[in-house]
Amino acid sequence: MNMTIRQHRFHPTKSVIRALCMTNLLRFIVCCVLLLAGGSATNARGQSGEEEFQRKMEESKRLGNQSKQPGAEQPRGNAPSEAEIPSVPGGVRHRNISATPGTCRQQHDRFRDTTSFDLVVGTIYRTHGFPSQKASRASERNMPTEELRLALASMRSGKQPDATTPQQVDFYFQSIAPDYRYHDEAEVLMIIDGERVKIGNAYSLGGSAILSDVEERLRMRVPAKLFLRIANARKVEVRIGVNELRLEDVAVKAMREFASCAGIK
Repeated sequence: MNMTIRQHRFHPTKSVIRALCMTNLLRFIVCCVLLLAGGSATNARGQSGEEEFQRKMEESKRLGNQSKQPGAEQPRGNAPSEAEIPSVPGGVRHRNISATPGTCRQQHDRFRDTTSFDLVVGTIYRTHGFPSQKASRASERNMPTEELRLALASMRSGKQPDATTPQQVDFYFQSIAPDYRYHDEAEVLMIIDGERVKIGNAYSLGGSAILSDVEERLRMRVPAKLFLRIANARKVEVRIGVNELRLEDVAVKAMREFASCAGIK
């Protein structure tokens, strides 16, 4: 008995084709409507964001003008403003301070007719790591160390050495430690040849986290006469924040070199 399998091909009618076309057309119209609605919402959000930005800018200007009015709160103590900080050769306040002492450098600004000086004193404080007593043999490593470095900077008017002398010296500190040590500011006290002296506050210039360490930069302004007293002392003990140290002879010698270079008398 022979069985014949016949293949039936589908031949769409005009009504089916018309229905498919209408379906695709409706889908296209819906997609266009959704795109237009999304664009309008985006523009509305962008416009509202621009209005919010303008509002904040106007409020910031208003607060800035109020701060300039008589009786407005002024910066604390000798906290430096950005405009007050001198442009130091080598960018002491922006770059890392070397751990080793350097030599005094000077630079004349012919536009402002000022001469600036800077010198890297180097490391003035360092704690040595030690192994933890409970550490296993596999993890017996030294604890993180803490280091404080110092650089000096000053400025005077004119180019000739006998024209004027600097009135103050800026101390730039750079702290490298496992955690923040000084935050916004740190009180600085000294014992100079046995006499207790309150030097002032070192204020933060910013900081950042470097791998497992925290780097902080601070600045302190010291009158020239007080700086000379420190530079000419036989023994100087310092407490900055919670850390206490004694200035080594090499650090005091660097200060005397800076005083001679900058013409501080």
